[in-house]
Amino acid sequence: MEHGINWKDTYFSSSSRKVYTQNELNIPALVTFAKHTMNHAVPPLPDHFHENCFELTLVTSGSISFTVGKKQYDLSGSDVFLTFPSEVHSTNFLPLSAGEIIWFQLDISDPTKCFFLNEEASLDLFAKLQQLQHHTIHTKNTKIVEYIKEAFSLTVQPENKFLIAQYLTLALTKLVSLDDTTTEVTDDIQEVLYYIQKNITTPLMLDELADVAGLSTSQFKQKFRLQTGMTPRYYVNLQKIGVAKKLLAEGNSITHTAMELGFDTSSYFAVVFKRYLACTPKEYQKRHLQKDEIH
Repeated sequence: MEHGINWKDTYFSSSSRKVYTQNELNIPALVTFAKHTMNHAVPPLPDHFHENCFELTLVTSGSISFTVGKKQYDLSGSDVFLTFPSEVHSTNFLPLSAGEIIWFQLDISDPTKCFFLNEEASLDLFAKLQQLQHHTIHTKNTKIVEYIKEAFSLTVQPENKFLIAQYLTLALTKLVSLDDTTTEVTDDIQEVLYYIQKNITTPLMLDELADVAGLSTSQFKQKFRLQTGMTPRYYVNLQKIGVAKKLLAEGNSITHTAMELGFDTSSYFAVVFKRYLACTPKEYQKRHLQKDEIH
């Protein structure tokens, strides 16, 4: 028996979030196809599952963490997170940071109804998805991101349903051959990642990081984003917020934490913190200390 909400998305449309369901899509087995552009952190996803459905979430920019069981999976740009039918997952009380995700759910309960494919092709696709060994699949330098983005761009016109299904079929076909958790980070960018961790309490300027990589600033920005899926500034702030959470949980003051991490003012630190975690440092610290009192 599953523990969590049997989550069913409903139609929604705004400038930053669009959620289409079978009623709008009219594509067999495509239960949900959605996109959310987050300009700031949004509340976390609770424990939930999708009955009889695979769910694939593509991170097109920024970063996000999912949890299945006791294991956390950290994703960034061009990563796909896969959950299996009726598998409980959540963001483990972590908000969704600023960035963009596209997700869709594929119902496997009826192989005669899947993306206009015949039954044999559907069963073959379902079997290959079931055989995947990992929840996280890196799709950098492949056409998978392009196929999924193109499919979503076509949702504005109902008559595009056959093209949408074809693009998603192509994406899934490529994806099942990329059951691979490796990611390529070149030595120069890896050196920068080490440098950031070592110097996380300093301001860390862009030109400084480019010098560590031995690249011009423009070359560095482009290469860093290509390999990590994030801008250098976004990555640096994400790491700083991770350290800030630990410092606040240990009872350090907000001002001390801000200064310790190289922020000019505690007010600017609070702005950045809320952008990533959807709560202020004060709210985070209060919540964490209350949890400690309960335990």
